[in-house]
Amino acid sequence: MDIAVVSFVSCFPTEWGSRRRILNLTRALRRLGHNVSFIYLSNSQMASGLVQAHQSEFGPGHFHMLEQNLPGRAQLFLRRIASKVSRVYRKVIGSSKAFGPRIDDTVTLDFIPQIKSLQAREHFEVVFGEYLQTSPALSAFGAQVFKVLDTHDSLVNRHLLSGANGDTLHCNMEDQLRGFLRANAIVAIQPQELDEFRDALAGSEVSCHLVSHFLESEGPLECYKPIGATFLGSQHSMNQEAMAYFMRDIVPAVLDRIPQFRLQLIGGICETIPDHPILDKLKNIEDLRIGFQRGPISIVPTLSGTGISIKLLDSMALGVPIVTTRTGARGLGPAYRNGMVMVEDGDPRAFSQALIALLESEGKRAEQGRLAYSDACCWHETQMVALEELLRDWVNRRESEHSRNLAP
Repeated sequence: MDIAVVSFVSCFPTEWGSRRRILNLTRALRRLGHNVSFIYLSNSQMASGLVQAHQSEFGPGHFHMLEQNLPGRAQLFLRRIASKVSRVYRKVIGSSKAFGPRIDDTVTLDFIPQIKSLQAREHFEVVFGEYLQTSPALSAFGAQVFKVLDTHDSLVNRHLLSGANGDTLHCNMEDQLRGFLRANAIVAIQPQELDEFRDALAGSEVSCHLVSHFLESEGPLECYKPIGATFLGSQHSMNQEAMAYFMRDIVPAVLDRIPQFRLQLIGGICETIPDHPILDKLKNIEDLRIGFQRGPISIVPTLSGTGISIKLLDSMALGVPIVTTRTGARGLGPAYRNGMVMVEDGDPRAFSQALIALLESEGKRAEQGRLAYSDACCWHETQMVALEELLRDWVNRRESEHSRNLAP
């Protein structure tokens, strides 16, 4: 089938987990034999190197960058100002009600005719919209197109669940439902959200499916000898909180036992964490393997957050043993935890002990790494089957409707 993936988040650079989610989804669709085009809704200039990266990834004629015009930028600016004023007012009056940017703020009106023109030329059969905020764009594809909303996370009251002091995108239940009803199918990334989405859509014709993150790997690490660990993350406040906790409450005990310990930092988190003698900052690397080869243990000291931790899955796909908090392992069932040690949130002693045990044994690192990689392979295959079933559901619906139309 000819499939479009529409997103206001680019696929490159891949330092954000959300970008890797989108990129790996497109690769999974292509692996199933479909023709995939990426439609990027841009509200700013993209560097030429990133344009080339997308063109190289998707091939000639399959990367479409739609840009806002001046009225669209003005519309977006005014919407954001209104949202900020509203949030400030809510804080002043002490309200805990969600009032973040509206879900319709991102896709401004000038994008709609561009999408319609593209659809008239390309005749996409299926469209995936990335994030709830992309839902207004789905209407531009027409009733004959199967519309899938890939949520990434539930946004309802997300600012209260994430512990991110209000800087996390969120919405209320009514806004989320309005966005859902623009689609034919909703994708959740974890079972709890799947149940919530089904309850919210009870009585509607919108179907709900569990399709979590896809993994890309060339195989597990070949060497577990270096005595160090790696933290992978963007500059999101939840990652800053995790790193502050690790450096303050866990590192001293580790250094007391293993003075040569080093920590590799990968991603935007490098910009927000102060320099420290044990840190090696590797912000702009596309190949995560480089960092994990230097620090072949993944630490996930997360204390707050929603959704499944993509950094956890990325570590598993490289065959890296993991030490994580319970929150860091959220959304991952016991069947996929064979290569990790999970400790309770806010227990730095247990975390440091688990990390030290791995640091002191290359054999243990290699053994847990192999288990993590095996779990990653099973995880990825499960998601591929779920994605195929989602698309098959659409084919079955289309054939059933065609049969009804032919019936006398």
